Amino acid sequence: MMLVGACVFLVSCVNYKEMSAAEVGCLPKDIVIEEAKMGATNHTWVAICQGEHYICSSYPTGDHGGVAAKCTPKK
Repeated sequence: MMLVGACVFLVSCVNYKEMSAAEVGCLPKDIVIEEAKMGATNHTWVAICQGEHYICSSYPTGDHGGVAAKCTPKK
């Protein structure tokens, strides 16, 4: 239980590639992550998929500590 609580505060516990995959249309292994930053309640990062850059952020879903991501094309 302590490990789960600790992961909330550590960037390394967030799998940005997995969270980005459905949003950007690439497999996690084909995504490059840059500019990952941790905020008080969310994370932000840039996911690169087939040369396209996406700005992504995580947000709590309120479902037992669940987290989801939203990515939009970087202009």
